[in-house]
Amino acid sequence: MIGVPGTLAVREYYRDTAVQYRVVWSGEHLHYGYWDETAATHARSLVRMVEVMADAAGVGPGSHILDAGCGVGGSSVWLAKSRGAVVEGVTVTPEQIPAAVSRDEQAGVAPFVRFSVQDYQATGFPDRTFDVVWALESACYADGDDKARFLAEAFRVLKPGGRLVMADGFRPRDLAPRQERIHRAFCDAWAIGELGVWPKVQASATRIGFGIEEARDVTEHVMPSARRLFLLHLLFTPLAWTLPEAMHKNWLGAGVQYDMFRSGAGMYGLMVLSKPTV
Repeated sequence: MIGVPGTLAVREYYRDTAVQYRVVWSGEHLHYGYWDETAATHARSLVRMVEVMADAAGVGPGSHILDAGCGVGGSSVWLAKSRGAVVEGVTVTPEQIPAAVSRDEQAGVAPFVRFSVQDYQATGFPDRTFDVVWALESACYADGDDKARFLAEAFRVLKPGGRLVMADGFRPRDLAPRQERIHRAFCDAWAIGELGVWPKVQASATRIGFGIEEARDVTEHVMPSARRLFLLHLLFTPLAWTLPEAMHKNWLGAGVQYDMFRSGAGMYGLMVLSKPTV
């Protein structure tokens, strides 16, 4: 049941809404698009988001990447195929693994991509394993409004000089009562405990030992995707009350997310954190 705390809620949300993502959004990329002068279509914007993150993190041939919250493997496969990376994808949703494995096999990158069911806040990987920890709309599911537990695990598994790159929804430190209600409705609809507070996440990262290479509000670049989701929300309104509970909540989320960004109750941020070389 959506609404129970922790990883069970996340697992059940993605299991029970998989068909909605596949039919109305993408079977490969379960995230907002990044719209700029090189991305004028929905499909292109989804890939552009991955490109922007990869450029920001300095991903290149041989980069060893932890895809923390890999979903159905869209980013993992793209990173291996387009950048020559070696990727470990982890998810708390076992039902996503077959789709991810099928995708890497079809793309011909199976030797370079592996998937496993793990909590990215407490993985089984050794210290100093990865060049990059990748979190595309997955860090929002981590514990707390400072996401400290996830940040600490990322710091542990990164090699010296490695980077954590996150693209996700965040919220300002203080919200007016109406904004707080919007934020809560958004989180409840999409099985999120609470969005990270933008300055708190940065403060937590610094305290853990990260350097902040980039922390940029890119809300304007995702607003076309937010509007698209809102229009889909309106389109499916006549059918909404016939949907199962999880799909109905997902439909509600598609509506409230647009209000969240427009009202200032939330923002979309790109953050790159670096682990010191010594």
